[in-house]
Amino acid sequence: MRIIWTQLLIVSTVLTLSVASVAWAHAELSPNQVPAGSSEEFTLEVLQEKDVPTTEVRLEVPEGFAVTNVPETPGWQASREGSALIWSGGEIAPDQDAAQLTFEGRAPEETGEFAWGVLQTYEDGEVVEWTGPEGSEEPAAVVEVTAADSQNTARPDADTHEQGEANETHAETTAPSRPLPSSGGFVHPISFFGGLAGGTLALLTLGVALVALLLRR
Repeated sequence: MRIIWTQLLIVSTVLTLSVASVAWAHAELSPNQVPAGSSEEFTLEVLQEKDVPTTEVRLEVPEGFAVTNVPETPGWQASREGSALIWSGGEIAPDQDAAQLTFEGRAPEETGEFAWGVLQTYEDGEVVEWTGPEGSEEPAAVVEVTAADSQNTARPDADTHEQGEANETHAETTAPSRPLPSSGGFVHPISFFGGLAGGTLALLTLGVALVALLLRR
């Protein structure tokens, strides 16, 4: 019975590491949801996952999106090759968690989900292609284009009522509040997917514990 328990622990550990690696390994675009036809400033966040620096990032812009401007990113040089944006000349050092690269673009009038391929080149020549489907080990970044009027579908009277309740709550609150750390409007993918992985791992651990109890009877 101890052998079975040990095997269950080994399987649990392997699954834990697998879930964590899939959850954290992403190249992400923010915002990931925009109205059709809108102009937005996008931030591409690329994670550093090796012991050698990242030296180039290539972003494949999907058909329908138009890049209108690429602000200067300190340490990097931006260029265009067809529909792709390329950042080179800089590096993401091994001791860095990630780098943020920004550009301005206009969304298409067509709604739906659009995949953005990201090719991450390391100093040793390895190229990681973030171009796979959602749920794969190397998924592409995805931006959803919604109907232009879907961002303002709340009823005006509901908004007024909610605002009144918010003002009353604010007036009744006397304890000082602590501001949240600013991240420039960007939600770090490690934080988001780390939370997602945490929930998955909790369920996984519970399942292993139940199986172990049944086997010990």
